[in-house]
Amino acid sequence: MTTSNTSIGRGKKGSKFWMQTLVNRLSFLVELRKQGIDAKLILLNLVDDPTHIKTGLDDWLRHYEEIYQTMLGTTRCPDHVLLINMDVG
Repeated sequence: MTTSNTSIGRGKKGSKFWMQTLVNRLSFLVELRKQGIDAKLILLNLVDDPTHIKTGLDDWLRHYEEIYQTMLGTTRCPDHVLLINMDVG
């Protein structure tokens, strides 16, 4: 399954909005940490949600690798970001 067939790839406009939202959250995390606040960003993904377009764990992991590569030049999850994948299928 590609991201274009899942809830994480709903066209260029939706994807661009989602990426901008994530950029804003990461920027805010950096600012909080600069102020000495031990902040973390938690990204919660619903895996195989039967009430919406099912998105599997591999799809989520691949999606974040692509996003991190585009934004940060690495596929590694940024420091102080917790990626939680909750299987609700």
